[in-house]
Amino acid sequence: MPAFLCALLLAAAPVWGYTGGPVRAELLGYEPSERRVYYQLKAYDESGDAPRVFFFDLAGSAPAVPVRAADLEQPDAFHSTPEVSKRQYRLEEHLVALPMVHSMATMTAGWDSLRIDPVWERPVYAFRVALQKDGIRGAHADTAYCSPLFRQIAAYRIPGRQEEIAVLSFIGRAYGCEPVQLPVLLVPSGKRAK
Repeated sequence: MPAFLCALLLAAAPVWGYTGGPVRAELLGYEPSERRVYYQLKAYDESGDAPRVFFFDLAGSAPAVPVRAADLEQPDAFHSTPEVSKRQYRLEEHLVALPMVHSMATMTAGWDSLRIDPVWERPVYAFRVALQKDGIRGAHADTAYCSPLFRQIAAYRIPGRQEEIAVLSFIGRAYGCEPVQLPVLLVPSGKRAK
């Protein structure tokens, strides 16, 4: 077969790209008038999805349960709309930075094997992580792929409040057993956590 014909066939063949990657958490800040802590989760993959925005509503009945703020999300990673940009800018004007603290919470974790994912051929675990520090506590339950490996990578204080944010990392995505970061709100023992 002539070389140019081989090159033409190779160029026309479908190419399957890698779409996996880690998910990283970025704490955007604390909005004191609404008593909300905003953060975003950004997937470092090839999906083209814009970062997802969430907040913890410290004035709500379930402050440790994240609420999605879809009105602060752009349509995708490559395009922005003026309306969403204006909402983001207005919010950023009111956000107070969260200072990092150097003492981490005590962490305990438990997990159960659920199944082998039929598509990715990776083990799936149900897990629960509990955090406790100086009268505040938090928890998160989810599923993880590949290995139930957890670690606390950072802790932040909410200015003028007792609550803190712990950022966890765990192996949570199937393809490539990629790490996922997730903020967890630690609240005083009398308040309700997730």
